[in-house]
Amino acid sequence: MSAKDPVVIKSKGKKTNKSKTTINAKIPQNVETRKPEASTSSSNPTSNRDTRIENAIIAYVHKLSPIQRNRKNTVDYSTLVLQTEGKNIDALLYSKNKRQLLMDSEQSHTPLKIQKFTKSALGEKIIINDMTKLSTPDQTEYRFQFEKIANPGDQIIPIEEILNNREPSDSVALRAKAIYVAETTVVGAKNLKLAQAIFADSSGKIRVNLWENQIPLIQAGQMFTITELQVREWSGEKKVSTTVKSVIKSITDEALEKITVSEAEIETIAEKVINVPFIDMVKSVNMSILCSNCSKKILQATANNIVRCDRCGCRMRLVSCKKQLSVQVLVKPIDGGAIELLIFQDSLKNIINSLDTLNEDQVAESLLALDNLQIKYDPTK
Repeated sequence: MSAKDPVVIKSKGKKTNKSKTTINAKIPQNVETRKPEASTSSSNPTSNRDTRIENAIIAYVHKLSPIQRNRKNTVDYSTLVLQTEGKNIDALLYSKNKRQLLMDSEQSHTPLKIQKFTKSALGEKIIINDMTKLSTPDQTEYRFQFEKIANPGDQIIPIEEILNNREPSDSVALRAKAIYVAETTVVGAKNLKLAQAIFADSSGKIRVNLWENQIPLIQAGQMFTITELQVREWSGEKKVSTTVKSVIKSITDEALEKITVSEAEIETIAEKVINVPFIDMVKSVNMSILCSNCSKKILQATANNIVRCDRCGCRMRLVSCKKQLSVQVLVKPIDGGAIELLIFQDSLKNIINSLDTLNEDQVAESLLALDNLQIKYDPTK
C-alpha cells in the first residue's frame, strides 16, 4: 500500500490498494467517576478487607452499578445490593469476569449461590473477587422470593439537577421533550442497537442513550417521561442511558412543547471523522471465547481442553468454541490530541488479510504497519 493513498477505515468494503478501505471504531466505555464505597480509595485494593473466606449465601442481585475507578486510580469496582433471606447486604465487585453473571441474575430475578467471598474490614460489605464462586442454587436450598427494592430511579428530576448534582451510576427519571433522535446503529460484540438523542426541559438539555426495543418508542418533537435512567459521564460531560428497567410513557405538556434546540447543538451528535498518520499504540488485543450452543461469552474459562458455559450450562471442547476479537488502540489525530478507540472483528477483517489465522502479536503488528488513516467513530458512545 502506498503511503500516498489514504486508508479509510470502515466496516464494509473490499481490500484493495487503490480504493479506500474503511473501518468503524468505537470509544471504549468510559470508567465512571463516582466516589467509591468503603475503603476502595486505598492503593492496595485488599488492604482494608477481611481476608477470611466466608460460607455460602444465596441472594438476589439488585442495583449493580457501572464499573467505577477508585480515587487512587488503582482498581476498578462496582457496587451492588444482595437480597438475602431476611435482609439486604451491600456488596463490592472487583472481578470483571463475574460481572456478567451478576447482571444476568439481576435482569432475570433469579438467585445466585455465592461462595468463597470475603467481607470488608468492618464486616458490613461482601467482597466478590476472582476467587469467589458464583453458581445457580438448587431449589431446595432457599425459600424466599425476589422483592423489589425502592429505587430513586422513579423520581423525576430536572435536567439541570441531573447535570449539576447527580453522580455517575445514579438512577434518575426524566420528564422532557425529545429534540433529536439519531439513526440507529449496532454496537459492541453483542450487536446491540443504539440511538443517540437529545432531550430538553425548562432547565436544560441532556444527551440520552436509547437501547434496543426502547428506540422505536421515542420520536423527535414528542414529550415523554422515562424512569430508571442511569447517569453516565464521558469526557467531563454527563448524560443518561436507558436500562432494561426503564419505562417510557408519552405525555402532553404545553411548556415542553415550546422548547427547541439549535442545529449547531444537534450536529454535535453526528459521526466524527479523523485523519491520523498511523496507529500510535495497540493497548490490548482481546480474544473472547463464545459458547457453541448459546453464542454468549464464556466468562470463567480455564486452561483445560473442556469448558463449561456459565449461561446455558453446556460443556464442550475448547476447539469447538467460536472466537470474537477486538482491539483497543490509541491514535493521535493530525490536528492534535489523543483518542482511545475499540475496533471490532468485523471491521478488522476489512483491513487485515487472513485475520483468523493470526495470533495476537501478528494482529497488533498488522495494525501498526498501517499508515495515512482516516477513521470514523461516534464521539458520544
